[in-house]
Amino acid sequence: MNYIVTAVNVQSGPRKPSLLDTSVILAALYGDVGDGLYAPYDDRVLATLQALKDTFQKEYQVNQNASGVVLGRYPEDTYDGVTTSGIGNPWFISTQASAEVYYRASIHLAQVKQLQINAINLHFYNSLMKGMMTFTLGQSFVANSPVIQKVSQQLFQAGDFQLSQSILHRGPDGSLSEQINRNTGHMQGATNLTWSHASYLSALTWRSYISSSFR
Repeated sequence: MNYIVTAVNVQSGPRKPSLLDTSVILAALYGDVGDGLYAPYDDRVLATLQALKDTFQKEYQVNQNASGVVLGRYPEDTYDGVTTSGIGNPWFISTQASAEVYYRASIHLAQVKQLQINAINLHFYNSLMKGMMTFTLGQSFVANSPVIQKVSQQLFQAGDFQLSQSILHRGPDGSLSEQINRNTGHMQGATNLTWSHASYLSALTWRSYISSSFR
């Protein structure tokens, strides 16, 4: 599997756990101490984000024909905002965290001006570029390569696409609840969840750091 798993030596139940979880994305954001280890721009973190998007794109009806992909906590989630025996839904926190990862990856790439395509990040970057360009293993781009700027721009736009889904599904007054119904797109779960609002503001803050030349 080409993503960071959340646990090891897990005892399988009726449904084999995927061990795919947005807690990895949150850990990369909130645990970043500037040393580059499992940072938001780490290839392994980006590959995990892509695996989450691929999974929840298929899992949730609300993601069909949408510009971005609202994300849940993990595929096997049974908490529906009311009970723990239901079917999981997308979360504002997960979706906004994914936007922040894209913004921070865009900033990092614009700063280091170096991109190496490898087996871990190949699917992520090809999915990001959506056919505008296709990468192959071993390609390397540095300094003033137009590819660096184009990829940085696409990372920024991907973050906007993710954040746009929160804006689409939020309340008329701008409020953000806990979850988004996977079928209707209406909010449910805890109302006016503080963490939902905090993660939205965090993503916006990182967005503001990006140079206007990459917008």
